[in-house]
Amino acid sequence: MKLSTLGKPLIVFLLFISNPAYSQDCNVYFDFDRDQLRLNDVAKLDRIVNLYKSGEQKIKIVGYTDTSGTFKYNNELSARRANRVMEYLVSGGIERNNIFTESKGELYQYGADQLYSRRVEVSFRSAKDQFSSVSEFRKSLVPQTQTFIIPGDKDIEIEGAKGTIINIEANSFVGIEGKEVSGEVKLELIEFYTMKDFFSDALSTCSDSFLLSSAGMVKVAVNQGGVELKLKVGKDIQLYFPKVNDSIYSSFNGVRRNDGSMNWMEEKEKTQSSKNARSVDVGVTIAADGRTLIITDKESADKRNQEIAYNPVLQKFSKMSEGEKKALELYRDEQMRADLKRGKVYSLINSSKLGYINCDRFINNPTNIFVKCNLKIENSDLSITSAALIFRKSNAYLEFSINEFSSAKLGYLLPTSEKAELVVIGSDKDRPYLYHKSITLSENMNEKITLKASSFEEIKEVF
Repeated sequence: MKLSTLGKPLIVFLLFISNPAYSQDCNVYFDFDRDQLRLNDVAKLDRIVNLYKSGEQKIKIVGYTDTSGTFKYNNELSARRANRVMEYLVSGGIERNNIFTESKGELYQYGADQLYSRRVEVSFRSAKDQFSSVSEFRKSLVPQTQTFIIPGDKDIEIEGAKGTIINIEANSFVGIEGKEVSGEVKLELIEFYTMKDFFSDALSTCSDSFLLSSAGMVKVAVNQGGVELKLKVGKDIQLYFPKVNDSIYSSFNGVRRNDGSMNWMEEKEKTQSSKNARSVDVGVTIAADGRTLIITDKESADKRNQEIAYNPVLQKFSKMSEGEKKALELYRDEQMRADLKRGKVYSLINSSKLGYINCDRFINNPTNIFVKCNLKIENSDLSITSAALIFRKSNAYLEFSINEFSSAKLGYLLPTSEKAELVVIGSDKDRPYLYHKSITLSENMNEKITLKASSFEEIKEVF
């Protein structure tokens, strides 16, 4: 598929207004292609210094540019501008370790106002401006939404800030009653790659009772004129996730349960398969062990009723029909294109749905067991807001309720061979409490938990 790339995300604005922990204090503006402070902006920074000395604790500085110049140059220029502001504040007596800087280049524009785009945003959090709840704190950690305006009638490729690449064929979107849309559409993308990202949006990596290892997740939403769009029947989007290992990954769609937890459903016969393969009734899917390719040839499958198991070490298959050989050839071609894309290595999946999409594999380990753990909370006066198990080696994350975990088997097959971290978060009014411990899972466990007074910064460091 020949792709035409739309290189610039649209406005993603109000970054700090949406974060209640920071109140935006001022913007510092810069002349074209310059990083020197302007005289009329120095007074604004002096005010920041005075406010900090009156009790400010943390300062956030984010640099931006207009759209002139290359992406690389603008990223460097926005970093120089942010550092220029930081150095001035440090010279005024603010401790460097209490200042956080970030550079966004040209990613966030404000209409045609190029002067406003050439800015550094300075914001601080007062000692009294704490999060009102753990829930509010978690929402502040959700990765930023990236917004792209794309033509609906052309092949398009977009790349997220964290490296996810999405390919979309022309005329893929439909609106109300399945009517195909024309003209430009707005695509919103959120990328989730780290444990902190998973925690921010309660993104457990589970499919029913099975734990999943994630290579990354995204949330994709498309609308036109405020009307939510979906993919046309028979259309897929291709997603490239930066490859983390040689495992074979599948495409999963996220569905929220009634309690707000996430359940991931595998897209059968969509994962790492070729459009051409499907057109000749052959295709490639991934078995539950995450290592076996299943080559499906409809002409011979009914007769033989068997799966073709792939040995990744020997690079061999059992006996295949001609149709199955063709499917394998197409699969390998597709994977080669994924591996060589832009000189980087990616895991490629297809999805026929928008929304939450996860590049996952099942964790099928001989040591997997159903775990029952009696968790006794010593702090009876606290409100428990969340509890989770973190599996860093597998990049897996599981949230659960204390009652669910204590009163019966958890309902998930968990690997006892891998170290896990137990994290329990509670609160007393607006003060957070934390319990964090490395544990080895077993079939029957007993844990006495005493949460200690903590801070939101300390909790963030856990993830």
